[in-house]
Amino acid sequence: MLKVRIVGINNNFFTKYDLYNVDSEIMPNETNGHKRPYVIVLRLKYAGGRQDFAIPFRSNISGNCNKLDYFALPPRSETKPRNRHGLHFAKMLPIDKAYFVKYNYPTNNANATLTLNYIQKNFGRLVQEAQSYIDRFAKGNRPPLCVDIDKIYGAIKAGESF
Repeated sequence: MLKVRIVGINNNFFTKYDLYNVDSEIMPNETNGHKRPYVIVLRLKYAGGRQDFAIPFRSNISGNCNKLDYFALPPRSETKPRNRHGLHFAKMLPIDKAYFVKYNYPTNNANATLTLNYIQKNFGRLVQEAQSYIDRFAKGNRPPLCVDIDKIYGAIKAGESF
């Protein structure tokens, strides 16, 4: 069984590629002084090759969001009524693993442990659903308010900022 990787992303990734100015749909790397956790799905097929992707945790995905655009997780106390807790494919981004940083996921919290166990148990389905999202995205079926994966991927491959 693959071990789920939960990481943070070094701020240098966001500044090197000027991501906050390039794509307003990028989730902030830090909120209230806390780094955002990401699940790393290794090596999805994209643009004729393989690429690592980081999928952000979101406590409040709109209840109107298409179920194909996120991987549902057990609700958290922060999840508002009619919203969803999950891994939001529409906000995932290609990443170079050199920018991964350690993230101290709270394993002493029952809800966090439940979430981690759920991801671990359903990791194959998560990878399959993330790949399905990427395939739809590549064919032009892009949800509103999604990250521009093509632009970020191109910058990473070129090794340059925008």
